Amino acid sequence: MEIFKLVGSIFVDSNDAQKSIHKTDQKAGALAKTLGGVGKVAGAFGKALAAGTAVATGALVALGKKSVDAFAEYEQLVGGAELMFGKAYDYIADKAANAYATVQMSQNDYLQQVNGFATGLKAAMGGNEQAAAELADRIITAEADIVAATGNTQENVQNAFNGIMKSNYTMLDNLQIGITPTKQGFQELIDKVNEWNAENGKATQYTIDNVADCQSALVEYIDMVGMSGYAQNEAAATIQGALAMTKAAWSNLMTGLANGSSNMDQLMDNLINSGTALIGNLEPVVSTFLEKIPVLISTAGEVIVQYLPNVFETALPPLIGGATKLVSSLVQVLPSLLSTVTSTIVASMPDIIS
Repeated sequence: MEIFKLVGSIFVDSNDAQKSIHKTDQKAGALAKTLGGVGKVAGAFGKALAAGTAVATGALVALGKKSVDAFAEYEQLVGGAELMFGKAYDYIADKAANAYATVQMSQNDYLQQVNGFATGLKAAMGGNEQAAAELADRIITAEADIVAATGNTQENVQNAFNGIMKSNYTMLDNLQIGITPTKQGFQELIDKVNEWNAENGKATQYTIDNVADCQSALVEYIDMVGMSGYAQNEAAATIQGALAMTKAAWSNLMTGLANGSSNMDQLMDNLINSGTALIGNLEPVVSTFLEKIPVLISTAGEVIVQYLPNVFETALPPLIGGATKLVSSLVQVLPSLLSTVTSTIVASMPDIIS
């Protein structure tokens, strides 16, 4: 605008023209201020956007790392399952994919657990891969049923079943289902299961010397005491079961994000269905809680109104009396205390001054 004003002063003599130039200059200045303000707002918005982008980028990186780590674990577990179960791997893979709903476990957790049984079960079953795979799945299901029915930890239950593979019966006490944790106690369990099976038209001759027999007997004992199927039922009907199912579905989704052959539509459906079940179980509980809060407040208010006068009547006088005695004692002791302090200061003055 300075150049425009200079040219106008040289070539234009009209007062109207001069006034127009002046108004134009003012408008230009105002526009510059406005643009400056917009620039500040834009700058602030840009900073906020940059901060938000940084947070989103950080979250994306963390999500990516979690997904890659989950897939790396899955890849290793699948390789082990294919090697150990051979032609029965497809059976294991299908069970692992649905484990989030049946036993509230991610496919990685399922594969890790089932792979631990593979070698021992195959050896005990004469190399029969399909039979070993089916028994391994029954073991995982029985473990989940015990956890769901008793509230025991998954680690304790798994340790008990894993101990059987090494003829270690001491950890059976962890199951808390009435099994004496000794070899003799477990033999009694096997005898009971064989007898129960015979009564139900299934003749079995399980022995304690075969780990596959031991695991089969333990699994069927779970059925005998009425816990079979508890985990799958709990997943749909309880908050804790639905929460565990949702967590497992989320873990599967994380694995699938880095897996080029995963069915993302199915994984998302599994997560949504699990989350819907969780919300469905939470909704009535939360509604009941909210309905009872006013009752709690009202009842508490009535109790306070009823008992508060008695509290003041019985507790306040002793408190006041105690406070009065305390003040009285201080008043009596204070002069003597001040005298002692003063005497001590006076006696110490020469030392302090020197």
